[in-house]
Amino acid sequence: MSDNSTITVKATFETREAADRAVEHLVQKHGVPRPDIFVQAARDANSSGTVPSGGDVSSTGDA
Repeated sequence: MSDNSTITVKATFETREAADRAVEHLVQKHGVPRPDIFVQAARDANSSGTVPSGGDVSSTGDA
């Protein structure tokens, strides 16, 4: 972005895939830095899970 102003955009998507596509569009077409974008599931049922896995789990197995 060309200045330090803050803009909040709020949207609701039918699927996580659609939300991910919107994020990629903001990053690739509008130059919004990925770390500046926050995506949150509406409910626990809309998330990809509640058990830590992959990069969320340390090498010792602690969450």
